[in-house]
Amino acid sequence: MKQPRRLLLLVAAAARAVTGAAAATDPLLETAIAGGQEYVNLDIRFGPDVYRIPVGVNATCEEKRRHLQGVMPEGMLGQGCTNRACAALVTLAELLPSCAAYCEAAMGDAKLERTSTVEPGALWRGSPGGAVTSLKGQRFEAVARAFLGAHGYASAGGAAEPLAKLFEEQNRFDPKYADLGEVVLYELAHAEARVRPPTAWFDDLRAVGWHRMPGADRLSLFPESRVAQARRALEAVTGHVRFNFLGGRGTDASTRLARGWVERFALAHFRADDVLVFTDSWQAHAPLGPFDRTLDAAQPKWNPKLANNVSFIRDAMTSPARDEWVAHLMFLGRGRPPPPSAFRDVAADQLMRVDASYVATLCSSGATLAPAGDNAWSRRFYEAILCCSVPVVQRSEHAGRTDADLELGYRYHVYDPAKPASAYGYERDWATRNWHLFANHSTLLSPASVEGFECPERTFSSVPV
Repeated sequence: MKQPRRLLLLVAAAARAVTGAAAATDPLLETAIAGGQEYVNLDIRFGPDVYRIPVGVNATCEEKRRHLQGVMPEGMLGQGCTNRACAALVTLAELLPSCAAYCEAAMGDAKLERTSTVEPGALWRGSPGGAVTSLKGQRFEAVARAFLGAHGYASAGGAAEPLAKLFEEQNRFDPKYADLGEVVLYELAHAEARVRPPTAWFDDLRAVGWHRMPGADRLSLFPESRVAQARRALEAVTGHVRFNFLGGRGTDASTRLARGWVERFALAHFRADDVLVFTDSWQAHAPLGPFDRTLDAAQPKWNPKLANNVSFIRDAMTSPARDEWVAHLMFLGRGRPPPPSAFRDVAADQLMRVDASYVATLCSSGATLAPAGDNAWSRRFYEAILCCSVPVVQRSEHAGRTDADLELGYRYHVYDPAKPASAYGYERDWATRNWHLFANHSTLLSPASVEGFECPERTFSSVPV
């Protein structure tokens, strides 16, 4: 898979966005204002090139971002971004710290964006073409009507319906809704259940490759072993905590912006017995409070993004062992015992490894913070549900990988800085309902095998903040 060139930011005065800083200063702006300048130059290095983009000194952060987004070279990505809106926000937050809070809030929208391309004449002779931006969870019928309306076609003989279908087909392969983990989990689920994946799966692999599957039209799928692991952890729980977050805080710039609210939530609501561990910043970290166990040497800090670099993933997914594994999937369900698989071992032990202490913490928690990551969702949302922990998300569009997941009806808390800690409490009915929705829609377990399961009652100690 071709990797985007890394986006690097040149900051003359070492300005850097610090989430939650009490008083952010902008050396670049201050210098420009002192010199009576109307514009300040933002220098951006992309590969071997340096682009100098001027922005108005008195422009709002929104205006600066829109200008950057409009003039940044096409395809300038990096820092976890897959669109120019995200890249513009990363650039602005890094170079002008006073805009960091705005960029953090706006990143929630940028993570939701996806672009579809319509070729001229794709619908009828002379039909319009262009790039169409839609948002996760948005109905494609409305997007299609708006696109046609913008070109002067009110109904165009019912063309909105086939155009909506075209959008759906394109977004099926949208990499923002598919990643390595989803591919491997989908395959492991079928291998453990001895059920052959649908023929469309193999057609898609041949058509677009492993790194673009599965798409936005498929529910996420987890193997039975993940469910069993969570159930064992639930049975072993001896004490309960209210909140937890174990994960990366700033593996890349866009993730740092998308997860800025986690620190604010922890500072406002975590108590001494709650659990906060940043798995990507423990070597240079100032603990946020007694709940922050990032520097605890005994605390495992497995981070799959850091452990599995691009070269390792590419080699594993293009290896002969991978080819043998896919060939094995084609014969599942025909009465043959599963043969040993080198790729399956790599998938379970490295690519999709889940630390036992991580699962134990989720399964002992009433609520789990599940912020967006590279994209507008996080696998932690599903892992919390498996552990009967109620997810807390920044916005409802982050409550699932695909539009199909969003429509299942999961219950969760949405972060609101004005709400007290009690607003994010454990709801046993929610947790049980979520667990069964997940088991029935995102696993290949039989209904009989999960019938009657109830999430546990939880009792929380009165530990001071």
